[in-house]
Amino acid sequence: MRKILFTILCFFCLLSMTQAKEKVDVYLFYGDGCPHCKAEKELFSKMKDSDIEIHELEVWENEENQKFLENVIETMDLSVSGVPVTIIGSSYITGYMEEYEYTIKRMIDTCKKENCKDYVSLIKKGETDVPKAEKVGVSMDDRVQYSIQYSFFDWNDKYLIGALIIAFLYFLFICFKIFRKRRKKQLTNH
Repeated sequence: MRKILFTILCFFCLLSMTQAKEKVDVYLFYGDGCPHCKAEKELFSKMKDSDIEIHELEVWENEENQKFLENVIETMDLSVSGVPVTIIGSSYITGYMEEYEYTIKRMIDTCKKENCKDYVSLIKKGETDVPKAEKVGVSMDDRVQYSIQYSFFDWNDKYLIGALIIAFLYFLFICFKIFRKRRKKQLTNH
């Protein structure tokens, strides 16, 4: 009897662990012809995931999407000066650089863990009582991850140069310590 109960309990635990999570809605407001927007769209095309639903809304040519973005900016109190604008839950990021990849992934992961609400869809439905959005910046962890991934190919990367200088200075320090130990040993032997 205990074995049967244990098996049933394990089955329900596994079932609850494998249930589909809610999708994280990612909104990308972009402009056709914008090179930063194009780069971010390429990032999202690589990030296709069953837990992510990407809503791409072109705002330069599509007047309806432009008005919708203006409504979102006003309702969520965003500080936006251009495109791309990426909104995930109550967080947003403007512009795009390659190191934003890790920032966006961090935003998505945070939203998965916290079960973020889709405030943009609420605004689309006419809801005006949504929280003020938080602008997310690139963290030092994001910069380090970016540097680790891309620095070996980009010798203009200041983080790589800094790491190489620190490694070289550490190497000199170790060599100096070894030299001092040997010199001290030679002096004590004479």
